[in-house]
Amino acid sequence: MRHVKNYLIYPKFQLILIAVQTLMIITCVATFLITVKIAFEQMRTIALSAGLSEAHPFFGLINAQENSIYFPWVIAASIIAIILGSLVSIYISHKLAGPIVKTVGYFQRIAKNGEVPEELKFRKYDFFKELSSAVNLAMDAVKNKSDKKES
Repeated sequence: MRHVKNYLIYPKFQLILIAVQTLMIITCVATFLITVKIAFEQMRTIALSAGLSEAHPFFGLINAQENSIYFPWVIAASIIAIILGSLVSIYISHKLAGPIVKTVGYFQRIAKNGEVPEELKFRKYDFFKELSSAVNLAMDAVKNKSDKKES
């Protein structure tokens, strides 16, 4: 049976990251749509000031172009960006949160048992590899100092 990873190892952080990323995409899309709306309104104003009546085919073209931009393409692209952005955010945050969660668990085991467990190790592709080395060096120093006091 295939092992399925739990990518939401620190949900509070990861879901906030996804929410912020989604809000940024929505803000960008809203800014784009407002800008497009203003541009089409300016074209309508220029056409009216040039003497075209609202029944002129130009206005039909402008309306068709405006509607074709808004609905199928921008909305679809926004949904795709939110989905892909969320997946990438979960993946990267998994690599960021993993070492933090593992380090916290490591120190909680020390506090609970009163002794230093095995070396702290992170997964192959986790970020912050230097954190585990630093923790292991510090714990070795504490252990050596404790051993010297007992002798």
